[in-house]
Amino acid sequence: MNEQPASHASGMALFYDLQVDGVLDGRIVASLPDQGAGANFLSQAYVEQEGWLFDSDVKMLVPLANGKKVQTIGLIQLPFCFKGDNRDHILDFHILPRCVSNVILGGPFLSLTKTFTAFAHCVKRTVRNVLARRVLLLGGHQLRMGGWLNGQFTGALPDTGSDIMLLSRSYATARGFDIDDDPEYNVLLQLGDGSTAATSGRVKEITWLFGDQDGSRYGSIKMCDFCIVDDLVCDVILSSDFLHHTQAFHDFSRCEFNLSAATFSFNAIKAIELCHKKGQSKSISYPRSCTVC
Repeated sequence: MNEQPASHASGMALFYDLQVDGVLDGRIVASLPDQGAGANFLSQAYVEQEGWLFDSDVKMLVPLANGKKVQTIGLIQLPFCFKGDNRDHILDFHILPRCVSNVILGGPFLSLTKTFTAFAHCVKRTVRNVLARRVLLLGGHQLRMGGWLNGQFTGALPDTGSDIMLLSRSYATARGFDIDDDPEYNVLLQLGDGSTAATSGRVKEITWLFGDQDGSRYGSIKMCDFCIVDDLVCDVILSSDFLHHTQAFHDFSRCEFNLSAATFSFNAIKAIELCHKKGQSKSISYPRSCTVC
């Protein structure tokens, strides 16, 4: 599947965001469901607009898709419920000084509630008013979608916050893929905090087939193009459009799995550091790789 964004009548490319309708602390919200995010996030501007008080003692460093880190300014707990559902979920939200969305629902919550299946009626695709490709990935979720990439099993991050299919350069090189480094094909990406990064090449026409590590294969083979990000924090990212068109969460949920300490294929990186004013620190290590050995 060679992905191309839809086009407006003017000839300009259109990009889409997913939106989840719900209620946050009594306020109707349109949240961005980002399966690639390792936690839930709010923008500082939105928190200040609503007058919420938060715990500024808890901060964390969050890796972006390209490995650079941004620091949150605090933590807040708020009740959230899906539109039409009266069950509140008390959620932790980390507050970012700059964020591309007021409210981001992270992968752990989306997986726990099976948002893309059980609450599919609350999920919409909306045309974005910013005509730039995005890969939001904040912190990185542990969920992977199993499949066979050019005949070898791998676990890809199914990132509903990404407009583009991505490979890390280290993974593409290790696999022996033919990387086209022509700058003509480089793409500017907007990251989760609004900053930008550029891709550095592409790999054309390699195959993807959903499947399990035991050799099972499901569906039909998809021919895909991937862009390269030099320091991508995981090996393979499947884009939101690809996941939508293949109905991945509905038709191939059997291929989902979570990373564990035994599944790392490259070096782990420290992804999140919780910092306390008392000088104590607590760290959580998240994997750099998403390939199952």
